[in-house]
Amino acid sequence: MAATHRVQLGRVARIFLESGFGFVRTHDGVMAYFAAADVVDDGFPHLVVGERVRFELGVDGTPHAMDIAPAA
Repeated sequence: MAATHRVQLGRVARIFLESGFGFVRTHDGVMAYFAAADVVDDGFPHLVVGERVRFELGVDGTPHAMDIAPAA
């Protein structure tokens, strides 16, 4: 199955700064994993739980958030 990508809005649901990963929740409740490298402009250390973000959601098995940035 091919991966699909779509731009989403959501919020940071969990973040593990020491381990370099976290999860975002889309507006429709999907939880998606992300790694520090998935956050634009080295912004990973500045993310906080509850922060509104925009991202690309890749679905190829497990949902994965990419190109994460603060929502305007």
